[in-house]
Amino acid sequence: MSYPKKIETPEKMYSLWQEFKQWCADNPYTKNDFKTSREGVVEVVMKQQRPVTVAGFEGWLSERNIISHIGDYMANTNNFYNDFVEVMQRIKSENKAGLLSGALAHVYNPNLTSAYLRIPKVVETKNTIETPSTVTDLNPEQLEALKGIIDDKFNQQ
Repeated sequence: MSYPKKIETPEKMYSLWQEFKQWCADNPYTKNDFKTSREGVVEVVMKQQRPVTVAGFEGWLSERNIISHIGDYMANTNNFYNDFVEVMQRIKSENKAGLLSGALAHVYNPNLTSAYLRIPKVVETKNTIETPSTVTDLNPEQLEALKGIIDDKFNQQ
């Protein structure tokens, strides 16, 4: 037995996504800061862009009593949401593109964004082995060891 979908059509899902993105633009985070000037200390309210995320979208939908979880739509559980595959992929792509461009522009913290998007951190390592170019570059211990090797070779013959 199949149950009715809470969001009936892909078009409705995308329309809700567009509404959510507009809500994010219209409702930035605010941060109170204090600046010094000739007149003294002044309180300044700064607006910070609210990130558009799928998790935020899900919470926004839940707050409006539309649906509390869109994971089944995202995963196409039991192929029940076949009609939604394309629109959910579009939402995921728009979400990722927005977060990446925001991180690259330093609107969002690049480290947090890469962790949220599960982008692996690349660490470059260099291993260098310095080898003497001539016998004169050897230190006394290395010279003794080399002498021992040469002596052993000649004694074996």
